[in-house]
Amino acid sequence: MAVPSTTDVGVRREPSLLGQTVVVIGGSSGIGLATARAARAEGADVVLTARDPERLRRAADELGSRRSAAFDAHDPDRLRTFFQSLPGPVDHVLVTAGSPYYNPHVQRPATFPPPDGYEPPEDPLRGVWRQVQATALLKRDFPNLVFVGSAYSYLQEWLPHVGQHNVRECLCDFVGLGRIALSYPGLPADVLSGAPIARARLCRTFSDCTTGPRMGMVSGCYPLDRFYAGRPEATQIRNVRVK
Repeated sequence: MAVPSTTDVGVRREPSLLGQTVVVIGGSSGIGLATARAARAEGADVVLTARDPERLRRAADELGSRRSAAFDAHDPDRLRTFFQSLPGPVDHVLVTAGSPYYNPHVQRPATFPPPDGYEPPEDPLRGVWRQVQATALLKRDFPNLVFVGSAYSYLQEWLPHVGQHNVRECLCDFVGLGRIALSYPGLPADVLSGAPIARARLCRTFSDCTTGPRMGMVSGCYPLDRFYAGRPEATQIRNVRVK
């Protein structure tokens, strides 16, 4: 007997974001706009921000956004004023304004910077502190919003300890894992279960996952992931490092 497809069944569900407000910082193009479209399709009221007024206007018109604002998200005072001006509660905030591949130190503090000549202007630990502080200030000013902390991969063995402290002290609500999730996806389960940390799986911030896209290649953990280590891009990155 043939099994009916999901389209044949005709099951209807309520949109998952119906009645919720989603703010997208950097929502006029790329991942931000795609996410805003998805949120709108799920019934959310979408609020968009971006630097380019014309591109922002087109995106807002497409989505029927009830509110939009053109400003540079690097201006903390302008960003704070924007959130304070919103007429009602906000359920979700997505920040896509920025790329770790143009100025890696801003979002990806690393022990070893990209080997293509990029020189970070600050110590990586200061970069971690900067992101922790930024999240803490936002959490202080908007305690009812949920904030995910970032830049923790650089801390390696110390990541669980710093993360625990920051969540306990209400400096953030969750600890987000980026680069280290590529090399050690089981880290959260090991930490929460009390299992020993697999030190050989920890991201050592060699920056190969950043160097790849800076050279026009795919991102991946070339030193520790067998799949990426076996790709021809891994040889190209090693050659750049040797030079």
